[in-house]
Amino acid sequence: MKKIALIFMFVSLLGVALTSVLVGLPAVAKADSITILNPSFDIPSPGSLEDWSAPFGGVTAEVPVAGGLESSSDYAAVFSSPISNAILGQTVSDTAGHNYSINFWVLDETPATATTSTFTGGSLTIYGGKNASGQWNDPYHGVWHEYSYILNATGNNAITFNAANTGSDGYFALDQISGTPTPEPATILLVGVGLLGLAVLGRKLHS
Repeated sequence: MKKIALIFMFVSLLGVALTSVLVGLPAVAKADSITILNPSFDIPSPGSLEDWSAPFGGVTAEVPVAGGLESSSDYAAVFSSPISNAILGQTVSDTAGHNYSINFWVLDETPATATTSTFTGGSLTIYGGKNASGQWNDPYHGVWHEYSYILNATGNNAITFNAANTGSDGYFALDQISGTPTPEPATILLVGVGLLGLAVLGRKLHS
């Protein structure tokens, strides 16, 4: 009976505490996932950059020489810019004040001599070519790998990717871009307090 009473008291106090915390937090609009148009470069037909802007050229929608992400014939955006930057981007609507995780897949097929090659998405930069020790700068060179960066939303944001100095026969390929909201502070706090409370309760019941 004492344990049941203890559980009831603890749950009641935890509920009061969480309610107080949540009431004190400012109301924030719920963030929806970002709608990125033509995220796999297959609209209106495979091999299209529709809804994207590539103002300086150097980007094409094609099947990478090394093969696509989902199959050997899957299309992607291929960046081949031996000298200057190749930029690809689009503006998306989001919920201001929220953070979003922008996820995307990249294939690095830069040659060993392209030591100054880079691929940038948001705050993330991938370095191509080999270093002075003869090792690839990109540990995932030659294979598709998923990356992400955090976007601080303002209401309208540009999703931009660019590559530079890929070498005369090298390239970076990009595919399957998505944007999802990251957990809000209130949600993280709620889960954290709940887990802490359960841990304390468990110790008391076993003591």
